[in-house]
Amino acid sequence: MRTDRFPELPFQPVPVTGEAAEAVLRLLAESSEGVERMLPELEPWARPPPSPEVRGRE
Repeated sequence: MRTDRFPELPFQPVPVTGEAAEAVLRLLAESSEGVERMLPELEPWARPPPSPEVRGRE
């Protein structure tokens, strides 16, 4: 997040591309893991659920 700190840290969205954009999308997808339905735009960056055999060993 970038801010210009005037007045009192207003948020200014900044378009990003490349690796920075992928990092943002990955963060949003990871933060959305607990929601019932993820935005379709974030699905490519979501981690697949663990397989049943992996889940059984936890």
